[in-house]
Amino acid sequence: MHLLWENKLRPGFELMGSPSGYFTDFDDKKQVVEWKNLIVQLAKRYIERYGLKHVSKWNFETWNEPDHHDFDNVSMTVNGFLNYYDACSEGLREASCQLKLGGPGDSFHLFPKSPICWNLLSHCYNGTNFFTGETGVRLDYIAMHKKGAGSSLHILEQETEAMGQIQKMFPDFASVPIYNDEADPLVGWSIPQEWRADVTYAAMVVKVRLMLVKVEVFVLRFLLAHWNIKINRSMSRLSCSICSACSDKHSGCQDLAGAVRI
Repeated sequence: MHLLWENKLRPGFELMGSPSGYFTDFDDKKQVVEWKNLIVQLAKRYIERYGLKHVSKWNFETWNEPDHHDFDNVSMTVNGFLNYYDACSEGLREASCQLKLGGPGDSFHLFPKSPICWNLLSHCYNGTNFFTGETGVRLDYIAMHKKGAGSSLHILEQETEAMGQIQKMFPDFASVPIYNDEADPLVGWSIPQEWRADVTYAAMVVKVRLMLVKVEVFVLRFLLAHWNIKINRSMSRLSCSICSACSDKHSGCQDLAGAVRI
C-alpha cells in the first residue's frame, strides 16, 4: 500500500476475508455489528497513515464476485450479503463520511441471473438499512466485471446491455458512476498469449492516460468557449468507467479504467 502511495496511485480496496476464521455468518446480528466495527478500525488506520485527503479518493468495494460464492468459508445468503454491505457502509461512514463504497463487483448477468448483484441494487434503491432503519443505502458507484473473449467489442456490448437494464430497473441510479473494474481482454488468466509476456500492459497504461489527457483538454476548451452560456440540456446521465479502450487480442488494459461519459 505504501508503494502505491509513494507513486501517487490509488487502490480499489475490496472489503473481504475472515481474519482468523472469526466471521462465519452474516445473518448473525452480532457478527454484522462486529464486522462494522472492524471496518471502522481498518478505515481509521489508513486515514491516520495516509491522510483523509488521499484515502477519500479510494474506491472501497464489496466482496469480490459474490454471486460466485467464494466467501472463504463464510456463510453468505443474499440477506447476509445485504447485512454485510450495510456494515461496510456504516463502518466507513463512521470513520469518515467522505469515504466511498461501491459494488457488487460481479458479472451482472441479465436479471434474474446474478441474484446478489440485482438484490444489492434493489436494497440500496429502496431497501431498509440494517443499522439505521432508513429506506435506501448509499451506493457511490456500481462495479461490474465484464470480460472479453479476445475482442474489446464483446466487452462493450456486455457493458451496454447491463447498463441499459440498470437504468431501466433503477432510474434514480442514472447518475451513479459505473466501473467495469475487472475487464480482462480474454477470460482465463493462465491461457498463454504473447501479449501477456511483453510490454503490452505497460504500453496500455500510457495509451489510456493519453486518451484521458485529450478528453480533459477538450472539456477545458469547451468550458472556456462557453463560459457565459448556461447549459440545461442533459445527455444520458449514465457515467461509466470502462477498461475496453484497446482493441482485439492485443488488448492489455485488464485493470485500467478510462473515465468515459456517455
